[in-house]
Amino acid sequence: MAHRPGGAPSARRLDTVDFLVIGAGPTGLGAAARLEQRGADYLVVDSSDRVGGAAAAELDDHGFSWSVAGATGAQWNSIAERLVDVERLWLSTRVAHVDVARRTAIFTDGHAVTYRTCVSSAPLPMALSWAGARDLGAGLRARRLLAVGLGFRGDEPAALASALTAEVAPWERLTVTTELAPEGHWSVIAELPVVGRGEIDEPVAIGHVVDALRAFGAAPHPPVTTWTRDFSPACPEATDGRDELLHEIDVRLRGHGFFSRGLLGGWRPEASDLGGAYRQGGEAVEAALDGAVEQAYWAASDEAVPAA
Repeated sequence: MAHRPGGAPSARRLDTVDFLVIGAGPTGLGAAARLEQRGADYLVVDSSDRVGGAAAAELDDHGFSWSVAGATGAQWNSIAERLVDVERLWLSTRVAHVDVARRTAIFTDGHAVTYRTCVSSAPLPMALSWAGARDLGAGLRARRLLAVGLGFRGDEPAALASALTAEVAPWERLTVTTELAPEGHWSVIAELPVVGRGEIDEPVAIGHVVDALRAFGAAPHPPVTTWTRDFSPACPEATDGRDELLHEIDVRLRGHGFFSRGLLGGWRPEASDLGGAYRQGGEAVEAALDGAVEQAYWAASDEAVPAA
């Protein structure tokens, strides 16, 4: 699913919108669906040519689907097609800069859109840069991860259970994704920590995962396909004082009508599984329209929810 007016945007009425939604992943789609339900004026933009963000699946040449979020592209396409006005969904549209104080977004094609409220799932450090408040994010840290997917022929080996619970392994997490594999095959995704910002030797990383599975007796045959994805920044870390800092950041950004939500936009992974991220988008809209208290974003937080 992809929609973008050809050439310069032709819908000039969208030069000014009540709501700008940055990102068409779970959070952005949650916001868009609620805005559509409320009959609000909105625009959703995403740099990708598809909806779903990191939660969408990629299909390789061997028929394996890969998704670190455990969701398929079909799920998010269905939500977008049923609940979002396609004319208000601009894919392949990259945001170059947002002047948070002036509530104006500038796209890489030079087009500018002003808004009253922005719901963004762009990485929080980027949002702070847009707001001229980069220093506020000094206490935030993220881990870089390389996701390595391996597809095998045959049935899942019984020894895979020991690999999934191993305390000593090259991965931080190993996930079985056989439900996304073609019939007669099985698959896993390993998430490997990456040190530094240099180039990753992906063949070496793949080899480490294969060797570890083989050591557990869980890779009786060589993989028939491999897949990798570098996440940088990856999952935010829950450092000491994180929620107090996020509270301060949220008050600052919301003062300019800017709601930074989702996994990377909100920096609270424990509240950002697929369902939680989707709810965050909808609740941000309700907070902006009615002053409603958001629950999903601040779930399990000791911090008070900022006043609308």
